[in-house]
Amino acid sequence: MKYTLRVLSAVAGLCFLGTICFLLWPKELKERLGDDVFKLTYQFLLLVVIGGCALSCLLRVPAPSR
Repeated sequence: MKYTLRVLSAVAGLCFLGTICFLLWPKELKERLGDDVFKLTYQFLLLVVIGGCALSCLLRVPAPSR
């Protein structure tokens, strides 16, 4: 369980850094990647960051016992 949380946190962290790069240098990345690839990659990174953060928060909350 802790290994899974570490892997998910690492992936979310890397995607967070990628998203920051997309925010800091959009013109340079758009020139290198092209419009369509830029948009798809940016959407994917945002989805992974938001989903990874949500999953990380859910994994930290203990499940109710029955």
